[in-house]
Amino acid sequence: MSKNTANDKPWKEKLVSFLKEPTRQNLQDLLQLEAIEDDDLEFKRDLLSSDLLARHLLSMANSRGGVIVFGVEEPSPNEFNPCGLSNGYDITDIEKKLWNYLPKELKSGFS
Repeated sequence: MSKNTANDKPWKEKLVSFLKEPTRQNLQDLLQLEAIEDDDLEFKRDLLSSDLLARHLLSMANSRGGVIVFGVEEPSPNEFNPCGLSNGYDITDIEKKLWNYLPKELKSGFS
């Protein structure tokens, strides 16, 4: 199996820039790439239910990892706009809800 490189997935460099400096401009730069969603990058408008989020995490973990960015809407195919999350969320509460769904190998990645 070949290893993904930045050339395979041009969004990876934009994602790194956004994670290092999470500004609106860096998010906009990431969202402007064409056909950006794939098996290891997804955008969601709102936080998913615990069981659905766990399924997404397990699926990504089984295929070498990935990233889900919440607070992004897709008004038309391959057009992404930052919208933020509608409610405040506590990461600790989310982790506690996910804990029962995840194997111990994934739990070590939290906190």
